[in-house]
Amino acid sequence: MKMSLLRRVGLLALLAFLLAPAAFVDATCGYCYGSHTCLSNTTFQLCFNKTPSPDHSFTCPDDKPICTQYGDICMETDVPPACGDTSKCNQCGNGEIYACASLTTFGSCDGGELMPERSTCPNEWFCSIRGASIGTPCVLACEPDVDDTCDRIDNDAVATTPVPNTTPGGSTPNSYCQSTQIVGKFPLANDAVCTSFVYCFFRDNVWNGAIYNCPTNKPYFNAISGCGATRPTGVGCK
Repeated sequence: MKMSLLRRVGLLALLAFLLAPAAFVDATCGYCYGSHTCLSNTTFQLCFNKTPSPDHSFTCPDDKPICTQYGDICMETDVPPACGDTSKCNQCGNGEIYACASLTTFGSCDGGELMPERSTCPNEWFCSIRGASIGTPCVLACEPDVDDTCDRIDNDAVATTPVPNTTPGGSTPNSYCQSTQIVGKFPLANDAVCTSFVYCFFRDNVWNGAIYNCPTNKPYFNAISGCGATRPTGVGCK
């Protein structure tokens, strides 16, 4: 007789538990509770060495639909879910300047889409949904406001993106951003074509920079409004 799915999941969870002892913390999406992490109120992944495994993703059954931080993982609806509210994460559709990607990370919005690079708020600061939308994403607080946060841990805060070694002006993207010390998108030095830009972000107490090309449907970079269909004619791509 074939082993049932729930039994197989249980055995895998037990193996993951043995590899990584459980640690109970405040409920947060994406945090490995020893053997697993809840991705939503009803879905989870197994964790190995405190790292989620996308190859081991599951949905809780209808009779026990809630993903919890406890060893049984899936429980009935009277048990609090381990995953908080992620509905406000990565929201760039209403003219936001930045969007929170997790409790402590955020990215820049461009044309309704979240840029791949992430910046991290300082220690003991949290990303504010309301603040991010108007350009001030990080707030100092003892605990995050549950109504103003993206309640998950960002396990992959910075996307790996190849960048050129230097800008057309001769400085590297990193050195440019370290001198500017402002999160955002900036024109390349002496750029008359205006199809690329420098994106500055702050992570692990270090300013970093990356050069991006605008997408083909919005090929020109405007220092004021971002990528668009019309090439700017002013100095500094304005």
